[in-house]
Amino acid sequence: MEKNKFNFSKLAALFTDYPALKIDEISYSYQQINDLIQRKLTDYSHSSKTVITLINDSPLNFIIDFLAIIESGNYPLVVDKSFKKKSFEFGLIPEDTLFLASTSGTTGPPKIYYRNWESWKMGFEVCDDLFHLSNSQALATTSPLTTSLGLHTLMCALYLGKTFLAITNPSQFINITENYALFTVPTYLLNNLNELFALTSPEIIFLGGGTLSPEAINKVRKKLPQTQMIEFYGSSETSFISWQAVNDGKKTSSVGKLFPHVELTLGPKYRLTVKSPYLFSGYLNQPYPQSWTTDDLGTLKNNHLYLFGRRSDIIEHGANKIFPEEIERMAKDLCEDCIAFGVFDERYSQKIALLLLNPIEKEKLIKILAQRLPKYKLPQIYLETPTLNFTKNQKISRKELEKEYFRGVYHEL
Repeated sequence: MEKNKFNFSKLAALFTDYPALKIDEISYSYQQINDLIQRKLTDYSHSSKTVITLINDSPLNFIIDFLAIIESGNYPLVVDKSFKKKSFEFGLIPEDTLFLASTSGTTGPPKIYYRNWESWKMGFEVCDDLFHLSNSQALATTSPLTTSLGLHTLMCALYLGKTFLAITNPSQFINITENYALFTVPTYLLNNLNELFALTSPEIIFLGGGTLSPEAINKVRKKLPQTQMIEFYGSSETSFISWQAVNDGKKTSSVGKLFPHVELTLGPKYRLTVKSPYLFSGYLNQPYPQSWTTDDLGTLKNNHLYLFGRRSDIIEHGANKIFPEEIERMAKDLCEDCIAFGVFDERYSQKIALLLLNPIEKEKLIKILAQRLPKYKLPQIYLETPTLNFTKNQKISRKELEKEYFRGVYHEL
């Protein structure tokens, strides 16, 4: 495989009759996928080095179009159906660009970024070394293919010669016959745990976009005693930063040890700056970054990374800066799930709100939290919800929760 260029034809020659994709119980071999790509090339051969917008339709159509655009010498811009179309000045696109995509928008407005092949390829090889992905017949994901996690799983599966399983409905799990590794997010796993069965369970589950609480780890472990759980920390911009196995628990605030070849420095006020071969190629029309400063704040001890929280999520309550994660950790065993967030207040700048799923009785809840938290970190607003709303990337947006609060979506406890 050429450096900085993904070539599916070479993979088809290597893994000819092995299943490349399995979608809705229909399998497609590497050769069959290559034949579909070659036919689709006629749609894109009239141009070169042109950005072509690709919206997630069906998984099969998306994958064939994505690979055909790359093979034609053009650049796919991967977006979902909610993406607001606008005229972009693409300017000079880096020569080694594999595709363009949009960030999730969890920490601010979505941005277009570049990703090259070499940065992902090296990450796939490191993952194979660390987690022995070669032992799995298939790699599955529950994340949409327009997300970084979904697309990353697809390309990793194809590069390693595995079968890619696109999980679009949790009922599909019971029909999986391959031994497989699952890439998902904690919210999806916990909401669909009953769909995973010990006899057809994944050998290993990789969790990104959040972490499991100790209670959640125990819940998953009881349901899937033979499955290994790995949390990894990173973003669309950085790809992998750190990882940890969590079956036997984990330390508070830990997101594990650094991935091989990752260098991390702590800046003012615990800001994290990452240098690694897995970095993206920059945002649209901006210089190629040599390092990347994340929105998260944390510290490094003995090559293990500990996060305090996300800078954009900090609750400014009076003169105090409060990480919502601190409050959530103290309340996790008093409810099924909870999210703390700030809401605008003229007097305090922000009040602290705590949204709870199936909490214990309010008076008891407040009494226990008063014993666990200093007074200035105690919520002023307690809300109840039967379900938690997630973004299209299966994440929680605290900014959206604040908007929903002011729209009266949630009931006071």
